[in-house]
Amino acid sequence: MKVLSMCFSILQSILRKKIFQSPFMKVVNEAEMMSLNQQKRIEELEAQLREAEDIVRDLRAELREVQDELEKLTKNSIQCSSEQKSGHDAITSSLMNSL
Repeated sequence: MKVLSMCFSILQSILRKKIFQSPFMKVVNEAEMMSLNQQKRIEELEAQLREAEDIVRDLRAELREVQDELEKLTKNSIQCSSEQKSGHDAITSSLMNSL
């Protein structure tokens, strides 16, 4: 029984070596290597994409903050301008009434 098992094991080893040396298996091995390299490249590109998306998200948040600040400044400027005009109109009206 042990002899039969050893013979079977040796036969499997020989067949494996012959199969891996065949031109077909060389092509299969090359295809597998290309596939692994492509998968690695895909993972690298996905990591770069995630990083770029994080940067875009941060820039959008920063842009919203700047737009909010600009809107506040614009409202304050308009309000100040309106108050100055009202003050000017009141002075003009007062002067006109005194004449």
